Amino acid sequence: MSKKMLKYNDTKYIKLKKKNGVKNFFLLLFCLAMFVSVIYFSGAFSGVLKVANFSFLFGSKKITVSEHSYYAVTMGKYETEQEAQAVASGVSIMGAGAYVWLNDNYYYVIGNVYDNKTDAEKVLTNVSGNNYNVEIKEIKFNKISFDNENFTKEQKQVILESINNISDVYKKCYNYSIKFDQGEIVSTVVSSELNTLKGDTTIWASKLDAINSVAVTNETLLIKNAYLSISQELDAAVLKVINGSSANKDLKYLTTSIAIIKFNMFNSINNL
Repeated sequence: MSKKMLKYNDTKYIKLKKKNGVKNFFLLLFCLAMFVSVIYFSGAFSGVLKVANFSFLFGSKKITVSEHSYYAVTMGKYETEQEAQAVASGVSIMGAGAYVWLNDNYYYVIGNVYDNKTDAEKVLTNVSGNNYNVEIKEIKFNKISFDNENFTKEQKQVILESINNISDVYKKCYNYSIKFDQGEIVSTVVSSELNTLKGDTTIWASKLDAINSVAVTNETLLIKNAYLSISQELDAAVLKVINGSSANKDLKYLTTSIAIIKFNMFNSINNL
């Protein structure tokens, strides 16, 4: 299966004529007064002035990440972990990630995870016809949105970037997996790259620690813990991949584990 994986206007300042200065000044005052009146009375009618409705002027009061999906190519779903582990042992020989994931009361054996359905469908076609019930399982990341009132502008930016960076870590590991399968890079290079990536995740965890030391929230703790889990997975992968004997499988397992860590983080934040 591993051999069939896919890669994947200039502007000018308009100076007003001096003779119209007084007229334009009073026009500006009138417009400003009307704007303030609209805001005031809309707040009076609703009982509260919702600044978020004017986010284009005042900034959003939420840290938000839109919903999106990944797509796992699975080797079936099973009612017991024992069944799933038995299948995982078999498909790992084929170079599949063989990650066992408990979701919706079933144990799924995942070969690899893709960030778009088209690639997943192509791989599904390539591996169909074996003894496993191969199918695509959507991994849906529901929209997350939480208050950021306790954070500075810089802290808000770090938090949002830290969430998005997890997706980047996933993509990098996925690309390493593809390049290795296609013989573009060797295991020692991949191991070195993963070690660098592990260092980056440690830096992000430290940034979140700094924020938590002055304005701790459940959300930022969950994001930080996700980075710790990812760091552990990267650490384990560095040692496995450098050996090279099962690097293709180990890289797919790593990619899947990061996707699942991200999925669990999104779910946990939404369940707060």
